[in-house]
Amino acid sequence: MAEIINLRQQRKLASRAKKEQQAAQNRAQFGRSNAEKQLTQARNDQSETRLSAHVRQNTPAKLHAIPKAEKDIKS
Repeated sequence: MAEIINLRQQRKLASRAKKEQQAAQNRAQFGRSNAEKQLTQARNDQSETRLSAHVRQNTPAKLHAIPKAEKDIKS
């Protein structure tokens, strides 16, 4: 005699298996270890520090700019 199965349960099982397969693919494609994440963060911090060390504090545009209120008074 054939085994009686619940079709709703079978659909749910198939859906879960499909989702698990997709999740495994995503983990392989996008997953990074904690060490890799920390290394990336450290490199980003280091490059930000180097960049901020080379920023000019007083640019000529800021030194010679006339504030908007003074511009209206002089004109």
